Amino acid sequence: MRQHAVQSLLRAPAAWQVPYVLQLCGEYIIEIGRDIAEYASRSLQRDPSMLEAYRRFWRDNPEFVALTYARAASYWDAHYRGTVTLNEYPPHAAMLQVERLVES
Repeated sequence: MRQHAVQSLLRAPAAWQVPYVLQLCGEYIIEIGRDIAEYASRSLQRDPSMLEAYRRFWRDNPEFVALTYARAASYWDAHYRGTVTLNEYPPHAAMLQVERLVES
């Protein structure tokens, strides 16, 4: 149910959604992380207004970004350390993808 809701948000992006989407990268649902990583690598980079919204939020909320990275790493450490690297773990990979876009 949560994944379906996220997919709906990503199909109709709006600036107000940015913190909610990023927060999900700090959650444990790996499939949602995959969806966000796919969105970042495909749609986000081609949408200047949304890219600017992510860039602005990222720049203005460094503590939120750091906490979300830490949460993703914590879930990876607890459940996936033996199967994938941290950078391959979809929620963390999604954060890295967004970071690459907003920092460029």
